Amino acid sequence: MFEEFLSKVPIGWDRPQSYSNAVEVIRYCLKNGSKEQLSKFANSATFVYEIQEKKFSIWNTFNDTIFTNQIGFDRDIQVLIEFMAEKLNVDDIKILMLHDDIGKGPFFLRLILWEGIRFTWEMIDLLPANVREPVNIYLKNNGPQIIHKMFFSNGTETLLAKMRQLGRMYSINILQFYLDNGNKEQLAQFMETITSIHYVGSAKRSLWGAASLHTFTTDNTINEFLGCVSEKLGKKAVKKLVLHKENNELDVVIIYALRKSWADRCIAMFAYLDDEGRDEVRHLVESLPSHTDVERYGQQLKDNWDEVELSKIKYTHGKNTLLTETPGMGHNVETGLPLVMTHV
Repeated sequence: MFEEFLSKVPIGWDRPQSYSNAVEVIRYCLKNGSKEQLSKFANSATFVYEIQEKKFSIWNTFNDTIFTNQIGFDRDIQVLIEFMAEKLNVDDIKILMLHDDIGKGPFFLRLILWEGIRFTWEMIDLLPANVREPVNIYLKNNGPQIIHKMFFSNGTETLLAKMRQLGRMYSINILQFYLDNGNKEQLAQFMETITSIHYVGSAKRSLWGAASLHTFTTDNTINEFLGCVSEKLGKKAVKKLVLHKENNELDVVIIYALRKSWADRCIAMFAYLDDEGRDEVRHLVESLPSHTDVERYGQQLKDNWDEVELSKIKYTHGKNTLLTETPGMGHNVETGLPLVMTHV
């Protein structure tokens, strides 16, 4: 029955503007189909067609659409996962999670890069328990190969362009994926890879700059990322990231955050530094008002820096927590959830 329905759906595989049809097909089937009707859903949706030497499947076409949608994404994904848990058996769910016959990456991997690892596990936890194991095995077996493909096989300029194009959380999530899943040799190249400056047109860009100077990158994800860098690579690596300069003094990562009034982000950066790194940040901030390009930002930088200094940060390494007296600025580094404020 499902194949008969699909055969009548007017999807033009060679027309990108028709991608939205695939979304409607997937949603309609999962919402309205019975378990019996959907018994062949996974195999049919992941069947690979080839037209004019291009490969397509309904499931990958659906992914291409949903992983470019900025509005209502979390809600749409959760509804989709809940329908899968209700209507499909475990084997079919595994097929949909791991399908990558076209080479664009399986559903769960694209979800990690689009929304982050925490959200992905929250969604997978809505599914039967034995779905998690094959996902973990896939990451263990394929993580380094995926990192090589993303970071080393093509020009960095291409990856930078993709990061800027996709925006949202993709830029920081792809760096977090590298840090979480890279092998020993890849991690040895991590800092150089993400901080090296490349020209994109006339502009100078780095992978870390594209992630940390992006408005849509949340404070929690920066916080978690720096916590992982500190744990795996040490405080000197954190200092290099916090003091990384993309173009000029105003584009030093922590200065840019101060200029944008991203107080939580500044506090997280400052907290992960050692005393030497904090002294360097203080010296840099104090020297900026004399810089001609910073005249219009001088008072704003000073006010925001005073807020960071007054937060009286205490970093508890064993618990990976940031405690401050500033309301709303304490977070657990691992979960990103607010902490009960503690005076220090």
